Amino acid sequence: MKNPYEILGVSRNATKEEIEDAFRRLARKYHPDLNKSPEAREKFEEIVWAYNQIKEGRSNPNLFPEIDPNLFRIEPNVEKAKKIISDVLKSLGIGEELHKVRFRCVVCGKEWEESYPIKAEDVVEVICDDCLLNLTTKTF
Repeated sequence: MKNPYEILGVSRNATKEEIEDAFRRLARKYHPDLNKSPEAREKFEEIVWAYNQIKEGRSNPNLFPEIDPNLFRIEPNVEKAKKIISDVLKSLGIGEELHKVRFRCVVCGKEWEESYPIKAEDVVEVICDDCLLNLTTKTF
């Protein structure tokens, strides 16, 4: 199993702010909309996974005391993730104007449109909220 602290490049003693800073920096670097390298999407997903592992208290239950460390069910906060990504894009000077972006779920094939601060010529392949919820709410 991978070490989420190593993935984010922080020590186990890192503060909440240091972890969040590392996450934002790496998310900006490897976000598939900003980094077109073939491994960017996989690296971005790994970064999100590592951040969630630490945040959910699985690696250090005292780091985020407001979260129950005995919680084995992950509830994704899609709106918060969109806000973080939007903030990262705005800090790069991207995102003042909203554009219609087409999405397709790689799991169930559902397609939809959303307004986003980036332009996308092609359909963006992601995991839809329903499939993400199904994948992350399984008890381990």
